[in-house]
Amino acid sequence: MILDVQLNQSCLVQKIGVQGLRHAAENCEKNESELILESLQSFSKLLNSLPGYKFHPFQVTAAVRIKLLFSQEDPHLRRSSIQLLGDLATSLGQETNLEAFKEQIQGNLITSLLHLCDPDVYVVKACKSTIQKVGSYLDCPKVNRMIQDCLGDDTDSMFTDFIGELIKRMGLMESRLFGGQIEDQLV
Repeated sequence: MILDVQLNQSCLVQKIGVQGLRHAAENCEKNESELILESLQSFSKLLNSLPGYKFHPFQVTAAVRIKLLFSQEDPHLRRSSIQLLGDLATSLGQETNLEAFKEQIQGNLITSLLHLCDPDVYVVKACKSTIQKVGSYLDCPKVNRMIQDCLGDDTDSMFTDFIGELIKRMGLMESRLFGGQIEDQLV
């Protein structure tokens, strides 16, 4: 019932629904991963159904918190957390701390790229979509163009070729995007 209020047109009803979801999470006997999954999916739905609504106080915090979920065993949690990052990127407003959000995009880039070869096809689709949504925040127009061209739903990118070309372009354009992330991911 709480999740059904997302379909209501009233922002007040949806706000109360989110508060109800939080209350349910605190007092429910479901396992933790199910609650996290429902919360991720609900937040994504709110971001998509309330264009222009001011979520700026939560966007950077949400991007920080979902980073840990990218490596969960449960493919539903991986997919939903990756998808939420893309939804956050498409809902940015003028009040959003854009530099802090770009830091989170760059901090999640390597992990997102690695999930392009995830064994779960839906995680891969979520990754493609999210990387396309965050591409413009990398501040590398050539890299963004390559991402938009190569990661569409109708493309079947060859991971090795795509990553090789992407790394080459990113290295030429902006070495700061990688920083120490490559070493961190390989350790």
